[in-house]
Amino acid sequence: MGSASPPNPLSFAAWAPLCAAALLCAPSSVSAQASGEALRLDLKLGVEADSNATREDGLDVISDTLTRYFLKLDAGSALSQGQSLGLKLRSGGKLFREQRDEDAFLNQVDARYVLYPTATVQDSPWFFTYASASLKDRTERGHQRDYTRGSGTAGLGLKLGPVALTGGGGYSFFAFKPSPDQSSQGPLVTAGLNVDIQDTWLFGLGYVGNSRDFDALLNEEGDARQDTSSILSASLGYQGSFVAGISLIYLDYQSNVEGQTLQRYTLSANLTTPLFWELLISGRALIQLSSYPENLEIDEDEDSGTPALAVDEDNRNAYTVALERPLYDNLRVELRYSLFTQNLGQENANYSRQLVFLGLGADY
Repeated sequence: MGSASPPNPLSFAAWAPLCAAALLCAPSSVSAQASGEALRLDLKLGVEADSNATREDGLDVISDTLTRYFLKLDAGSALSQGQSLGLKLRSGGKLFREQRDEDAFLNQVDARYVLYPTATVQDSPWFFTYASASLKDRTERGHQRDYTRGSGTAGLGLKLGPVALTGGGGYSFFAFKPSPDQSSQGPLVTAGLNVDIQDTWLFGLGYVGNSRDFDALLNEEGDARQDTSSILSASLGYQGSFVAGISLIYLDYQSNVEGQTLQRYTLSANLTTPLFWELLISGRALIQLSSYPENLEIDEDEDSGTPALAVDEDNRNAYTVALERPLYDNLRVELRYSLFTQNLGQENANYSRQLVFLGLGADY
């Protein structure tokens, strides 16, 4: 069985934002008119043990300890009657004690503007337009997985009672710093449906289609490499005495380069609920099943669609359990365990990684 030469631009880092877009094409934050202003800051700092610091396959791995930090800033404002603006900033980093080349820093900014032309004092808006932009940068001390990716989209939406519909298009790019010829760019289209059921249940469907051009890469016939992807997603969320959600994403990735075609199913579930002694427990599971129609397993780098604050972004099955407890005012303590294993469909790989994090958090 053959394999493509890593690093592979088919990595989840290049199309992970498209998966997120598929789930968020019609978010409730867009379908409801903003009122007033909101600002939230969340900081976290702690120490962590990593059983596979260099993220290698097999049993011969290197463990290490590290310091990890996270920062989240969410801001929203109603600019005027019928207009709103949202901004999200994310920054995270990890500093190893011995494996310094694995030090990594991640920064991301997302902005979204929404205009409700039909908004009046008496009536709720039923039609809206939106524009959004996203920019994310990852830098390592060893510079083996550095990349920058970004996208911009614009579209229209309808809000019909509890149902929100959106459709739009835009452009995305992926710049792989260690090897610029692996970079790509191209147009994208999005569509989404969200149903808000009694402010408790939220059901969503999403689609993202993307075309990617690689100007510096050629296929076997000497033609420029061109890839296309189609992403379908479905999600169901609940918010009541506890918070829970489940989502399913299907990716169909086609390429005119041999060995780069891929189909992948991703199933994720999360649950957060209070316990005794003011404890809050959270759990998340993400399982991936990959299929390679050309019988070539692609050597992907270890990036995926986990939340932006998870600087590791292992492209693996992932299982996480976290406990939080308030200490004083806005200060809290967190203990978290994470397990990464090889995603299904890659039988020849043997991968395992465990993380244990202990830290303090504060929100304002």
